[in-house]
Amino acid sequence: MQSAKEVLSEVLERYRPEFALSFALGGFSVSIETNSRKLARELKDYFSECSLDVRMDRDDSATNRFLVFQDPTFGIDLEFTLNPPSPGKSGSKEEFHDFEDGVVIRKVKTGLVTILTDSEWLIAGDVESNPNQVINAINNKYIESRMKSGYSLFHASAIARKGRGIAISGFSGAGKSTLALHLAGRKFDFITNDRALIKRRADGLGLLGIPKLPRINPGTIVSIPSLAKMISEEDRKRFLSLPPEELWTLEYKYDAFITRNFDSKVVLSEVPLEAYVILNWKRTSEQPIKVAKVDLAERLDLMISFTKPAGLFIEPGNRGRFNTIDDDEYIALLKGANVYEISGGVDFKAAADFCEELV
Repeated sequence: MQSAKEVLSEVLERYRPEFALSFALGGFSVSIETNSRKLARELKDYFSECSLDVRMDRDDSATNRFLVFQDPTFGIDLEFTLNPPSPGKSGSKEEFHDFEDGVVIRKVKTGLVTILTDSEWLIAGDVESNPNQVINAINNKYIESRMKSGYSLFHASAIARKGRGIAISGFSGAGKSTLALHLAGRKFDFITNDRALIKRRADGLGLLGIPKLPRINPGTIVSIPSLAKMISEEDRKRFLSLPPEELWTLEYKYDAFITRNFDSKVVLSEVPLEAYVILNWKRTSEQPIKVAKVDLAERLDLMISFTKPAGLFIEPGNRGRFNTIDDDEYIALLKGANVYEISGGVDFKAAADFCEELV
């Protein structure tokens, strides 16, 4: 095969989509076609929860087309190259094969294959067991479109109150999603999980989210009363019986739907960035939290907590510039912003109290 489009065409000969859904996010319009009724319903529920008006039909005018096929036996005969792991991570999540007109990516753990061309994306494999990988692919395309218009990508969750936003970053396992949900419990609006976009405006910084809900572990669920109904009472007792360190490192993941669990909503429109909070606390520390305003130019050790490359799931021509981390560019972008480091021991209530004071 000589091109990504030829690979995509060959795969399309095997399947026929029977279900469709579509939505628009600003000028970013999406049409999804699939052979899985189950996946179509899950995607509708998910993106509707993100305050999007999802229609259960195809949009032929959409600028972004996704073809998604359920087939646990799907395979593809190509030579793949392992993608290097992200900084601080121990294993590669994807492998890829580049063509001049696109790229084919295979997930190492699940085997899901994504074919990217300039006009459409195709995802095949056991998508019903891995709907979040489909959601992530759609969000990656949206992130790329925003980066093309001047936004910078941050590894952050974000919330807002009264139209003023707070971005939350932290080192691995620090609990940025958990803090965001504690604040949703205090009627903050939810903006985004794990990925945030920031852009310099004439009057300050604009903060933009993506339609991505928190994926949380049992430690977060049992620590927030509003999330109690997400698990059975039997599971709750079992999780609470675990040592704290084991509880917080469990690999079970749950999607936390905001409007079903909180008196809050998801906001995907841009809001002014009021503050940036970096969690640099330790679960092993017995010290109270300490909050300090920081100058990032003097705290380069904090940069890795929020700098984020775009990854493989973008057009190959953009991979170089959108995956190059330049600390100076991030520092320049956040210059003059209210950036705070929270250190000491983990205390979500105290951290949420501080965030309430900010807005």
